[in-house]
Amino acid sequence: MIIANPLYDAVFKYLLEDVRIAKLIISTIIGEEISELHFRPQERTSHSSKFSIQLYRIDFAAKIKTKNGDHKNILIEIQKAKFSQDIMRFRKYLGEQYMKSDIVDGQEKALPIITIYFLGFNLKHITSQAIKINRHYLDAITGEKLDTTDDFIEQLTHNSYVIQIPRLKPSRQTRLETMLGVFDQTNIQEDHYLLDFDTMPTEFAIISDRLAKAAMDKALRDQLELEESVESLIEDKERAFLAQLESKDAEILSKDKALEDKDKALQEKKNVILEKQAALDQQTQLIEALQKQLRDQ
Repeated sequence: MIIANPLYDAVFKYLLEDVRIAKLIISTIIGEEISELHFRPQERTSHSSKFSIQLYRIDFAAKIKTKNGDHKNILIEIQKAKFSQDIMRFRKYLGEQYMKSDIVDGQEKALPIITIYFLGFNLKHITSQAIKINRHYLDAITGEKLDTTDDFIEQLTHNSYVIQIPRLKPSRQTRLETMLGVFDQTNIQEDHYLLDFDTMPTEFAIISDRLAKAAMDKALRDQLELEESVESLIEDKERAFLAQLESKDAEILSKDKALEDKDKALQEKKNVILEKQAALDQQTQLIEALQKQLRDQ
Protein backbone atom coordinates (compact mmCIF):
# COMPACT_ATOMS: atom_id res chain seq x y z
CA MET A 1 0.00 0.00 0.00
CA ILE A 2 1.36 3.42 -0.99
CA ILE A 3 0.52 6.10 1.56
CA ALA A 4 1.32 9.79 1.85
CA ASN A 5 4.13 10.54 4.30
CA PRO A 6 2.63 12.13 7.45
CA LEU A 7 5.98 13.70 8.24
CA TYR A 8 5.00 16.38 5.71
CA ASP A 9 2.87 19.26 7.00
CA ALA A 10 0.17 18.97 4.36
CA VAL A 11 -0.32 15.24 5.04
CA PHE A 12 -0.15 15.67 8.82
CA LYS A 13 -2.84 18.33 8.62
CA TYR A 14 -4.95 16.23 6.24
CA LEU A 15 -4.70 13.28 8.63
CA LEU A 16 -5.70 15.19 11.76
CA GLU A 17 -8.56 17.02 10.05
CA ASP A 18 -10.52 13.80 10.44
CA VAL A 19 -11.70 14.06 14.06
CA ARG A 20 -12.09 10.28 14.40
CA ILE A 21 -8.46 9.81 13.42
CA ALA A 22 -7.25 12.69 15.60
CA LYS A 23 -9.07 11.16 18.61
CA LEU A 24 -7.61 7.74 17.85
CA ILE A 25 -4.04 9.00 17.48
CA ILE A 26 -4.12 11.25 20.53
CA SER A 27 -5.90 8.76 22.81
CA THR A 28 -3.42 6.01 21.80
CA ILE A 29 -0.48 8.26 22.66
CA ILE A 30 -1.76 9.56 26.00
CA GLY A 31 -3.42 6.28 26.99
CA GLU A 32 -6.76 7.90 27.92
CA GLU A 33 -10.21 7.86 26.38
CA ILE A 34 -11.23 11.07 24.62
CA SER A 35 -14.96 11.76 24.78
CA GLU A 36 -14.90 14.98 22.76
CA LEU A 37 -12.31 16.66 20.58
CA HIS A 38 -12.49 20.05 18.86
CA PHE A 39 -10.03 21.94 16.68
CA ARG A 40 -8.85 25.28 17.97
CA PRO A 41 -7.91 28.09 15.54
CA GLN A 42 -4.19 28.20 16.40
CA GLU A 43 -2.86 26.05 13.58
CA ARG A 44 0.51 27.43 12.47
CA THR A 45 3.38 26.47 10.25
CA SER A 46 6.74 28.15 10.79
CA HIS A 47 9.76 27.98 8.50
CA SER A 48 13.26 29.33 9.03
CA SER A 49 15.21 30.31 5.93
CA LYS A 50 18.50 30.42 7.81
CA PHE A 51 18.53 27.12 9.70
CA SER A 52 16.98 23.69 9.08
CA ILE A 53 13.91 24.29 11.18
CA GLN A 54 10.36 23.50 10.16
CA LEU A 55 7.65 23.45 12.78
CA TYR A 56 3.97 22.65 12.43
CA ARG A 57 1.50 23.19 15.22
CA ILE A 58 -2.16 22.35 15.74
CA ASP A 59 -4.24 22.66 18.90
CA PHE A 60 -7.29 20.82 20.21
CA ALA A 61 -9.72 21.27 23.05
CA ALA A 62 -10.63 17.87 24.47
CA LYS A 63 -12.80 16.25 27.10
CA ILE A 64 -11.11 13.19 28.60
CA LYS A 65 -12.84 10.39 30.47
CA THR A 66 -10.70 9.52 33.49
CA LYS A 67 -10.23 6.03 34.90
CA ASN A 68 -12.66 6.73 37.73
CA GLY A 69 -15.37 7.73 35.22
CA ASP A 70 -15.12 11.49 35.67
CA HIS A 71 -14.49 13.91 32.80
CA LYS A 72 -11.92 16.68 32.58
CA ASN A 73 -11.41 19.40 29.98
CA ILE A 74 -7.88 19.90 28.67
CA LEU A 75 -5.98 21.54 25.84
CA ILE A 76 -3.83 19.37 23.60
CA GLU A 77 -1.05 21.01 21.64
CA ILE A 78 0.61 18.98 18.90
CA GLN A 79 3.87 20.22 17.40
CA LYS A 80 5.78 18.54 14.61
CA ALA A 81 9.38 19.47 13.83
CA LYS A 82 10.88 17.82 10.79
CA PHE A 83 14.44 19.01 11.29
CA SER A 84 16.62 20.44 14.07
CA GLN A 85 14.83 21.42 17.22
CA ASP A 86 14.30 25.11 17.92
CA ILE A 87 13.58 24.97 21.65
CA MET A 88 12.77 28.68 21.95
CA ARG A 89 10.04 28.41 19.33
CA PHE A 90 8.51 25.46 21.19
CA ARG A 91 8.60 27.48 24.40
CA LYS A 92 7.03 30.49 22.69
CA TYR A 93 4.08 28.46 21.42
CA LEU A 94 3.64 26.81 24.80
CA GLY A 95 3.71 30.22 26.47
CA GLU A 96 0.91 31.37 24.17
CA GLN A 97 -1.18 28.42 25.33
CA TYR A 98 -0.66 29.29 28.99
CA MET A 99 -1.88 32.83 28.34
CA LYS A 100 -5.24 31.67 26.93
CA SER A 101 -8.45 30.72 28.70
CA ASP A 102 -11.61 28.82 27.73
CA ILE A 103 -15.24 28.95 28.74
CA VAL A 104 -16.16 25.82 30.70
CA ASP A 105 -19.66 25.46 32.14
CA GLY A 106 -20.21 29.18 31.60
CA GLN A 107 -17.04 30.21 33.41
CA GLU A 108 -13.72 31.46 32.08
CA LYS A 109 -11.03 28.98 33.03
CA ALA A 110 -7.41 28.16 32.24
CA LEU A 111 -7.40 24.53 31.13
CA PRO A 112 -4.63 21.99 31.84
CA ILE A 113 -2.34 21.40 28.86
CA ILE A 114 -0.90 18.25 27.30
CA THR A 115 1.80 18.66 24.66
CA ILE A 116 2.68 16.07 22.01
CA TYR A 117 5.86 16.52 19.96
CA PHE A 118 6.51 14.59 16.74
CA LEU A 119 10.22 14.94 15.97
CA GLY A 120 11.75 14.17 12.58
CA PHE A 121 15.19 14.01 14.19
CA ASN A 122 16.75 12.16 17.14
CA LEU A 123 17.35 13.47 20.62
CA LYS A 124 21.00 13.05 21.57
CA HIS A 125 20.70 11.16 24.84
CA ILE A 126 17.37 9.28 24.63
CA THR A 127 16.89 6.31 22.30
CA SER A 128 13.26 5.50 23.15
CA GLN A 129 10.78 5.67 20.29
CA ALA A 130 8.18 7.42 22.43
CA ILE A 131 8.74 9.24 25.71
CA LYS A 132 6.15 10.16 28.31
CA ILE A 133 7.03 13.01 30.66
CA ASN A 134 4.58 12.47 33.49
CA ARG A 135 4.27 14.69 36.54
CA HIS A 136 3.99 13.26 40.04
CA TYR A 137 2.84 15.01 43.19
CA LEU A 138 5.30 14.40 46.02
CA ASP A 139 5.34 15.65 49.60
CA ALA A 140 8.61 17.59 49.64
CA ILE A 141 9.04 16.91 53.37
CA THR A 142 8.39 13.17 53.55
CA GLY A 143 8.95 12.20 49.91
CA GLU A 144 5.55 10.48 49.94
CA LYS A 145 3.65 10.30 46.63
CA LEU A 146 0.32 12.16 46.79
CA ASP A 147 -2.65 10.50 45.09
CA THR A 148 -4.67 13.68 44.56
CA THR A 149 -4.39 16.63 42.17
CA ASP A 150 -5.33 20.30 42.34
CA ASP A 151 -6.55 22.71 39.65
CA PHE A 152 -3.99 25.32 40.69
CA ILE A 153 -1.10 22.94 39.95
CA GLU A 154 -2.74 21.37 36.89
CA GLN A 155 -3.09 24.79 35.25
CA LEU A 156 0.56 25.69 35.84
CA THR A 157 2.28 22.42 34.87
CA HIS A 158 1.73 19.86 32.15
CA ASN A 159 2.50 16.37 30.87
CA SER A 160 4.31 15.87 27.57
CA TYR A 161 4.82 13.12 25.01
CA VAL A 162 7.72 13.02 22.54
CA ILE A 163 7.74 10.78 19.46
CA GLN A 164 11.15 10.27 17.82
CA ILE A 165 10.14 9.31 14.28
CA PRO A 166 13.64 8.23 13.10
CA ARG A 167 13.79 5.75 16.01
CA LEU A 168 10.55 3.96 15.10
CA LYS A 169 11.17 0.25 14.53
CA PRO A 170 9.71 -2.05 11.86
CA SER A 171 8.90 -4.66 14.54
CA ARG A 172 5.83 -3.44 16.41
CA GLN A 173 4.67 -5.18 19.56
CA THR A 174 2.57 -2.66 21.46
CA ARG A 175 -0.60 -0.86 20.44
CA LEU A 176 1.24 2.48 20.38
CA GLU A 177 4.05 1.09 18.20
CA THR A 178 1.46 -0.28 15.78
CA MET A 179 -0.33 3.06 15.48
CA LEU A 180 2.94 4.98 15.05
CA GLY A 181 3.94 2.60 12.25
CA VAL A 182 2.48 4.97 9.65
CA PHE A 183 5.20 7.48 10.56
CA ASP A 184 8.03 4.95 10.05
CA GLN A 185 10.39 6.30 7.37
CA THR A 186 12.02 2.93 6.64
CA ASN A 187 10.10 2.37 3.41
CA ILE A 188 10.36 5.89 2.04
CA GLN A 189 10.03 6.13 -1.75
CA GLU A 190 12.02 8.07 -4.33
CA ASP A 191 9.39 10.75 -3.90
CA HIS A 192 10.00 11.33 -0.20
CA TYR A 193 6.41 12.31 0.40
CA LEU A 194 5.33 8.70 -0.25
CA LEU A 195 5.80 5.54 1.85
CA ASP A 196 5.34 1.88 0.94
CA PHE A 197 3.36 0.60 3.90
CA ASP A 198 1.79 -2.69 5.00
CA THR A 199 -1.87 -2.68 5.92
CA MET A 200 -2.79 -1.73 9.48
CA PRO A 201 -4.85 -3.83 11.92
CA THR A 202 -8.58 -3.11 11.72
CA GLU A 203 -8.46 -0.76 14.72
CA PHE A 204 -6.06 1.61 12.93
CA ALA A 205 -7.07 0.93 9.33
CA ILE A 206 -8.81 4.30 9.05
CA ILE A 207 -5.39 5.96 9.49
CA SER A 208 -3.61 4.08 6.70
CA ASP A 209 -6.72 4.29 4.48
CA ARG A 210 -6.81 8.08 4.79
CA LEU A 211 -3.08 8.31 4.05
CA ALA A 212 -3.58 6.07 0.99
CA LYS A 213 -6.35 8.40 -0.13
CA ALA A 214 -4.02 11.37 0.38
CA ALA A 215 -1.42 9.70 -1.83
CA MET A 216 -3.96 9.58 -4.66
CA ASP A 217 -5.08 13.21 -4.26
CA LYS A 218 -3.56 15.18 -7.16
CA ALA A 219 -3.94 18.59 -5.51
CA LEU A 220 -2.38 17.32 -2.29
CA ARG A 221 0.49 15.68 -4.15
CA ASP A 222 1.19 18.98 -5.92
CA GLN A 223 1.28 20.64 -2.51
CA LEU A 224 3.69 17.97 -1.25
CA GLU A 225 6.00 18.51 -4.21
CA LEU A 226 6.04 22.22 -3.38
CA GLU A 227 6.73 21.48 0.29
CA GLU A 228 9.58 19.16 -0.69
CA SER A 229 11.04 21.91 -2.91
CA VAL A 230 10.92 24.34 0.01
CA GLU A 231 12.64 21.77 2.25
CA SER A 232 15.35 21.22 -0.35
CA LEU A 233 15.91 24.96 -0.49
CA ILE A 234 16.15 25.10 3.32
CA GLU A 235 18.58 22.18 3.34
CA ASP A 236 20.73 23.81 0.63
CA LYS A 237 20.84 27.03 2.63
CA GLU A 238 21.74 25.09 5.77
CA ARG A 239 24.58 23.31 3.97
CA ALA A 240 25.87 26.64 2.66
CA PHE A 241 25.58 28.18 6.10
CA LEU A 242 27.37 25.24 7.75
CA ALA A 243 30.10 25.37 5.08
CA GLN A 244 30.51 29.07 5.84
CA LEU A 245 30.74 28.30 9.55
CA GLU A 246 33.32 25.57 8.92
CA SER A 247 35.36 27.97 6.77
CA LYS A 248 35.27 30.60 9.52
CA ASP A 249 36.14 27.97 12.12
CA ALA A 250 39.12 26.88 10.00
CA GLU A 251 40.20 30.50 9.65
CA ILE A 252 39.92 31.05 13.40
CA LEU A 253 41.85 27.85 14.09
CA SER A 254 44.55 28.99 11.67
CA LYS A 255 44.81 32.35 13.42
CA ASP A 256 44.83 30.66 16.79
CA LYS A 257 47.62 28.38 15.59
CA ALA A 258 49.61 31.39 14.35
CA LEU A 259 49.10 33.17 17.67
CA GLU A 260 50.06 30.00 19.52
CA ASP A 261 53.23 29.67 17.43
CA LYS A 262 53.99 33.34 18.05
CA ASP A 263 53.43 32.93 21.79
CA LYS A 264 55.66 29.85 21.73
CA ALA A 265 58.43 31.75 19.92
CA LEU A 266 58.14 34.63 22.38
CA GLN A 267 58.33 32.19 25.28
CA GLU A 268 61.42 30.57 23.79
CA LYS A 269 63.06 34.00 23.41
CA LYS A 270 62.10 34.80 26.98
CA ASN A 271 63.68 31.52 28.15
CA VAL A 272 66.91 32.33 26.24
CA ILE A 273 67.03 35.79 27.83
CA LEU A 274 66.46 34.27 31.28
CA GLU A 275 69.23 31.74 30.66
CA LYS A 276 71.61 34.50 29.55
CA GLN A 277 70.65 36.57 32.58
CA ALA A 278 71.32 33.59 34.84
CA ALA A 279 74.75 33.11 33.21
CA LEU A 280 75.55 36.82 33.66
CA ASP A 281 74.48 36.62 37.30
CA GLN A 282 76.85 33.66 37.79
CA GLN A 283 79.72 35.55 36.14
CA THR A 284 79.00 38.60 38.29
CA GLN A 285 79.05 36.48 41.44
CA LEU A 286 82.33 34.87 40.34
CA ILE A 287 83.95 38.26 39.66
CA GLU A 288 82.77 39.59 42.99
CA ALA A 289 84.23 36.52 44.74
CA LEU A 290 87.60 36.96 42.96
CA GLN A 291 87.65 40.67 43.83
CA LYS A 292 87.00 39.82 47.50
CA GLN A 293 89.87 37.32 47.48
CA LEU A 294 92.22 39.97 46.03
CA ARG A 295 91.20 42.48 48.67
CA ASP A 296 91.74 39.95 51.44
CA GLN A 297 95.28 39.21 50.18
